[in-house]
Amino acid sequence: MYRIDFYEDEDGYSEFETFLEELLYSNDKSQRSLLKKIRYQLRLLKELGPRLREPQVKQLKGYVYPLFELRPVPERIFFAFWDQNRYVILSHYTKRQNQTDPREVQRALRRLEDWLARKGVTTMATWNEFEKKMNATMPSQELDIIDTLAELHSERIRRGISQRELAKRIGMTQPQLAKIELLDSVPSFTTLTRYAAGLGLKLKISITS
Repeated sequence: MYRIDFYEDEDGYSEFETFLEELLYSNDKSQRSLLKKIRYQLRLLKELGPRLREPQVKQLKGYVYPLFELRPVPERIFFAFWDQNRYVILSHYTKRQNQTDPREVQRALRRLEDWLARKGVTTMATWNEFEKKMNATMPSQELDIIDTLAELHSERIRRGISQRELAKRIGMTQPQLAKIELLDSVPSFTTLTRYAAGLGLKLKISITS
């Protein structure tokens, strides 16, 4: 399990946390959809760490520090590995061209240098803290489905099962499964059950008062 921190400047301000809060309290469906994708991909990163690869994560090579890009379309979120099992989210931007904007890369690198120089901060914003805000604000059923899919997706990767193989097992095409794993839309419980069955797992529904 990996920890995900948010970059904060010397005044304790986190641009990324502010961005997430804007998405969380927006009434725009596209922004809420983006927030779900971000939650899903950060869940995968938290579970898998460096085992998470494309299409969710891409390493940007040729820079002084190893830099990575999380890719919840249309956003690009830059992050880096900084201390044992910890990642720091540095910055984000909306990608409008095929190539990654070099100015945005340099901005992320400057923040990483600042972060490493200060070795993080004593108290910092984290993904776990923001996730609690989401849990208190968004429909729990929808979030449960997203989180369950992230767990199943992580388990597929841990077991070394390709998308093509799992799709064959559950009677889907590989492109159909790819869309599910990109969270183009929130899948149904029936779809999750099929996915789990392809891994030899069963999903259970529990009711609590």
